[in-house]
Amino acid sequence: MDRKYTAAGVICFLISFLLSRAAVQCLALEWTTTGIIAVFIIGVLIIASFLLGVIYLFISTRRVSKYHTLFSALACFMFKYYLFYIGKRRLVELRRGCVDSRSTQEDRLQLIMSKNKNTDYGRKFNLKDIHSLKDFQSKHPLTQYDHYKQFIQRVAKGEKNVMTVEPVTRLVLTSGTTGLGKQIPQDINQMYNAHAITLRIQSEFFSNFQPLNKEFRIHCNSKIRESEAGITIAAGAAVDRRIKSLLIAYSTPPDGFLIENIQDAFYVHFLFALRERELGSTFAIFTSIIVDGFKYLEQHWPEMVEDIANGTINATLTLPASIREELTKAMGEGDAERAAEVKRECERGQDGIMRRLWPTMQSITAIDNIGLRETLMQTVAKGIRVYSMLYGSSEALIGFNLNPIKEGYEEFVLNIRDVIFEFINEGDVYEDNPKTFLIDEVEIGKKYELVISQLWGLYRYRFGDVIQVTGFYQNCPKVKFLYRTATLLNLFGEKVDQVVITGSLAAALGNWQGVTLKHYSVTESTMVSTARANTDDKSKGAHYVFFLEMEGNDEDTSVRNIDTDKLSEQIDENIYNRHEFFRTFRDTNQISSCKVYLVKSNTFGKLKSFVLANTTASEVQFKMPKKLRTKEMTVLMLDNLL
Repeated sequence: MDRKYTAAGVICFLISFLLSRAAVQCLALEWTTTGIIAVFIIGVLIIASFLLGVIYLFISTRRVSKYHTLFSALACFMFKYYLFYIGKRRLVELRRGCVDSRSTQEDRLQLIMSKNKNTDYGRKFNLKDIHSLKDFQSKHPLTQYDHYKQFIQRVAKGEKNVMTVEPVTRLVLTSGTTGLGKQIPQDINQMYNAHAITLRIQSEFFSNFQPLNKEFRIHCNSKIRESEAGITIAAGAAVDRRIKSLLIAYSTPPDGFLIENIQDAFYVHFLFALRERELGSTFAIFTSIIVDGFKYLEQHWPEMVEDIANGTINATLTLPASIREELTKAMGEGDAERAAEVKRECERGQDGIMRRLWPTMQSITAIDNIGLRETLMQTVAKGIRVYSMLYGSSEALIGFNLNPIKEGYEEFVLNIRDVIFEFINEGDVYEDNPKTFLIDEVEIGKKYELVISQLWGLYRYRFGDVIQVTGFYQNCPKVKFLYRTATLLNLFGEKVDQVVITGSLAAALGNWQGVTLKHYSVTESTMVSTARANTDDKSKGAHYVFFLEMEGNDEDTSVRNIDTDKLSEQIDENIYNRHEFFRTFRDTNQISSCKVYLVKSNTFGKLKSFVLANTTASEVQFKMPKKLRTKEMTVLMLDNLL
């Protein structure tokens, strides 16, 4: 038991007892209006102090962060257990809805249509005449972002009742890795429902889960701006000053989440995480951020150890004065004992370092955007479960991982209580008006482009995700994400996806000893010709072009000895064996064998910097492009050939 919280509980009970005696004395007095009011107030105070006593005694039996104060521990308790209550209710509703998924979707459609039928959009597209999913399919067109631009511009200007009757508190900016991101109307408060459900799932599957343990969150804030009406325009995960006070459950003080420089953000989040021994979990948007973060730790832990020992914030960090002041205050007097422990573990190297630094760490939640999940669990996160809590996008929360301890690939139960889903056969993704299937019409093993409709004004919206149905949870599809339609390679209509490309590349590189792929990107030869006319393969027919960056430095013999012509043939053969339409076009010589270029170390780091500088993508959203889709990106690659 923590004596601080036990003492607080006892004091609250004592106050409750003393107030009870005062109430008894008041009852003995003449019943005047003033006396009745006094008894009522004292009664409320008795109940409040008694409940506080119970809560503090309960907290004293939990594992609580040593850096919680009485107030912050109480606030964290109230917030977490409120989310637990909401999460339990929402999870029960989701599971119940999965029993009859079609009926659940019909009900959701009715709610959306009834709420939004009298909006400007609803009147223009006659939402009042849509009474079923079949009506919806026949009476409303499939849409993409251009369909909504004029309406979203009006929302940004502050007009009400344009696309939805719901409050629009944020225009969520998509990653926009080829230019300007899309702006998706949303209510930022919806993220708490998702957080509540995932928190409840964590408590079900991790037996030693402790809600009052703080969580290590690695975050770099994106730029935040406002529309002319004052609506926030930012990435979905961006933290603004309105919600920073709700971040009390994390090891980093709330002001640390406002940092917009990735290097400074890494330093601050690791510093505050390292000073605590008993952290329960780690969270980042992508596994790549965790990997990059621990590479940063490997280089900078000595400075962090010094700061932990002295209670300081490294002077070289370029932090705004107000943020530095708050963070310095939070560091306190320093902790030489913990600093020595961190130093000892960091000196041992990074193998299994997370469990050594934080013995109570149970899980890491992050989207595995570039296939690093297994690598993490075999290196820095040895002994810790790495999983993604949910499948989301800027447009909607698509699904939940209801079994985070499942081995192998992750699958997500579709969020059918909030989002209406339709499915387009993978072979029809380039058609303008393809046939769509409803939730009870999909088949296990088949691949589909997702189409979504939601409450904030997107109807039958094609946002570009292709999934595979892996099974059913009761009668609701479970899916795994495969790729974005924008990353398909498509010279003559063959439509080769990134699943095929990644598998073919891995199989081909398996023939080369001592080399490890760090990053890759691929494009069509037509893009290379547009970028530079004098490439050495201009005489070839249409083909795919691979840019590969290997682990190690540019002088490594194993990398220098790669015969790129032979590797090209091996990749080509693997694609040929895995994709029927590619095979057809290769057999008729319409597509030539692919071309491989090796690029210098940190070329993809330069690509990342280029994307962040020239698009609306942010650090927290960034995903390394698997397909080069602009001339400028392709030129950058060609300028950095090994």
